[in-house]
Amino acid sequence: VVVAPGQNRLASLVEKASALRLELPHPTTHMRQTVQFALDYLLRCFSCPPESPWLLVPADHPCLDSDLVRELAATFSNHPEYSIAVPVYKGRRGHPTLIRWHHHALISRFDPELGLNVYLRQYPAETLEISVNNPDVLIDLDTPAEYHQLKQRFS
Repeated sequence: VVVAPGQNRLASLVEKASALRLELPHPTTHMRQTVQFALDYLLRCFSCPPESPWLLVPADHPCLDSDLVRELAATFSNHPEYSIAVPVYKGRRGHPTLIRWHHHALISRFDPELGLNVYLRQYPAETLEISVNNPDVLIDLDTPAEYHQLKQRFS
């Protein structure tokens, strides 16, 4: 989990969950920079074969389902001809996204002012859209109203 500087409460929660915490040296203006920071760290510290996938889960996507992740990973592993896998609910793409490691080098050289969604859309022939029966793949928390709706749902 990548944590911005000064986010002590979040850092504490990450540690309680026994997750790997990476603290950014300074705040970032784009999610892309945060993702790049994490990918660079993982590549330095772990074996990341080019064909292995990594999971992109934006912080504003609060409904990560472990069964869904397993389903995506299993389907993706049966399709080595694709390098990106995206869940799709009723024709709309959602999250999380699986991306093979060979994209790291390409993402590193991609315009840093453009988001990963722009990068990923450049590879339609390499993208496996996986139809799912879970509308939660479409949830984003971008506004206080969206947060309030989700909070009511889980109350």
